[in-house]
Amino acid sequence: MTETLGRDLARALGSDDVERLRDRYDPGASFEAHLPGGSIVAEGRDGALAALGGRAGVPGRVRIVAQRASRGGLVLRLEATGDRIALRRRHLLHLRRGRVVHHVVYPERARVTELPRLPEDPLVRRIRSRRALDPGISGSTGERWRLRDGRVLFAKHLRPGGSWLTRATGARGREAELFVSGHLAQVAEALDHAVVAAIPGPDGWLLVTEDRTEALARPPATPAARRRFLAAVAAVHGRFSGQAVPAAGCLADRLLAFSPRTAARELAGSDLAPKVIGRGWELFADVAPPEVAEGVSVLLGGPEPLLAALERLPATFLHGDLRPANVGLGPGRPVVLDWGLAVVGPPAFEAAWWAFNSGWRSPQGLDRRFTEAVAALRRAVPGPPWPRRAIPLGLLATLVQVGCWFGFEAVQAPDPAGRRRAREGLAWWAERVRPALDDL
Repeated sequence: MTETLGRDLARALGSDDVERLRDRYDPGASFEAHLPGGSIVAEGRDGALAALGGRAGVPGRVRIVAQRASRGGLVLRLEATGDRIALRRRHLLHLRRGRVVHHVVYPERARVTELPRLPEDPLVRRIRSRRALDPGISGSTGERWRLRDGRVLFAKHLRPGGSWLTRATGARGREAELFVSGHLAQVAEALDHAVVAAIPGPDGWLLVTEDRTEALARPPATPAARRRFLAAVAAVHGRFSGQAVPAAGCLADRLLAFSPRTAARELAGSDLAPKVIGRGWELFADVAPPEVAEGVSVLLGGPEPLLAALERLPATFLHGDLRPANVGLGPGRPVVLDWGLAVVGPPAFEAAWWAFNSGWRSPQGLDRRFTEAVAALRRAVPGPPWPRRAIPLGLLATLVQVGCWFGFEAVQAPDPAGRRRAREGLAWWAERVRPALDDL
């Protein structure tokens, strides 16, 4: 049943005949869609089918981009193509006895159908072929190049205000600025950032990186590999201790980058992440311990007390987005890509962000990853030991950004086991941020 549900849904939407799905929905099914311009909520099978066939539908020829079935759920990515359009939706289906009991729809940014014009540059003139990449979670536009000599390069278009994430963080091409300023050259003493060129254009930068696909296929999965990776990160922290990095992001902007303000600003947009952020914070209020939910809500409305406390801690240059998708191990230095969220801040924040992204699926994973990161990074910056408040403040600085993902996964993940793991991870985090909330 689950194997054919995705196919049946795609066919029904493509033929504009959602009634053919009636037997696949439970009579008490519920439906919600968070789309450009607002949300749709419906109760009951009739309401769910009516909403699915209305604004939540996808016009044109519909194909399955990807699907992932789990026990009790299905994640389905659909694309509708028509005249010069490619519209995408992500469907999250909760199932009971093979029938849909809850159906959630989010938009995804459409894939690029026309490649932008490139600036004049000797490297650009060596391109033999170009292929657009699917927009990532940040909504940035990227390409895969093959040069005449056979080399493969990747290029990212960095424009002020060009993606929801650059609007949220005030970036104007941060990775390119870090490269041309020489700061990434200092990073390269310990970490391979893969950037080979930053080409200025009329409306921003074109950032070009070498292909590190093989290294990214080998993330630091063992304790020994993680020690090697974290030691290199610590070396970068130590290298920049006491050094100004003007191109780095602003910590104040970063604390609000994944806030309800971002979701409200991007209401009309088609990116997935801002819609998940908005709905996730609503759900966080329901699943987090009340005192933690209230404290985080206050900081999302005004993070100044947290910002002031963080700015009193020892700080250095941080990558700001350490997660398995950005990290890999090659024969030489560890590879760490995507420096677009780089910021100057306390190393405890870097440790907490890595712990969430690499270990959030279980309390044991969180505890292990965070302990490893703290052990490696707390020795990196010269000076006195971290103050007692550093660890809970680093965790709190992370929670005010990722609490929405905990809320989203705890309620809307199609897999019941995934919902349980998110609640357990949130409980681990909530227990450890209480001291910081009490001190603010």
